[in-house]
Amino acid sequence: MASLTITTARMRSGTSWSRSKRLGWTADGIIDLLERHPEGIAKKYEGRLCQEVERAYDKMDALIARAQDCQSEGGADMPAEIDKPPPPLVYVDMSKWINAPVPQRRWTVLNRIPAKNVTVLSGTGGTGKTIIAMQLAVAIVLGLDWFRALSERGPVIFLSGEEDAEEMHRRFADITEHLGVSYQDLIDGGLHLIDKAGRNAMLARRDEAIAKLKEKPKSARSSAPTRR
Repeated sequence: MASLTITTARMRSGTSWSRSKRLGWTADGIIDLLERHPEGIAKKYEGRLCQEVERAYDKMDALIARAQDCQSEGGADMPAEIDKPPPPLVYVDMSKWINAPVPQRRWTVLNRIPAKNVTVLSGTGGTGKTIIAMQLAVAIVLGLDWFRALSERGPVIFLSGEEDAEEMHRRFADITEHLGVSYQDLIDGGLHLIDKAGRNAMLARRDEAIAKLKEKPKSARSSAPTRR
């Protein structure tokens, strides 16, 4: 009983306990629940149940400490998921579709590249992917067709991880000459070039400390409460 009292007191004082309490857990409740099911986990840890509960809380404290270290090193805010349970699932209100017009799909290039979607242009090396992408960029900023398909006019950011500024100059020179347009036309249309050749072109990286805290098992995700 003394061991149980010490363990319970420590759990109440820990960082992880403050979060667990907000989720409706209590130290006494956890111990009682486990001991009321002797054929379950209580039997497995018979004689050392308190130590196992305390070890679980040590693990939770360690994970939270890692996230806090990441916050102090990178300056990022602690993810909200650590402090609160997952939000409820929200269903799409299909009743709004009744007698409503079907929305038209928007295209960046008609029937080829849908708007607001990630599109991959793939192929083996040396097959012309870069020049095709450059021609697409020019077609969009000038409102021209791209391989006989209409494009939606707008600005473009072209980030090159292989061709440097000089190589881009040569390639865009051929394109502008073929179309009879100028570099000023491209500038006015909103073409922005970024040269990352020979430099670190990484756009994002996985943060292991935060990712482990944010990831949830499939069973937890599927059992999330729903809201209409």
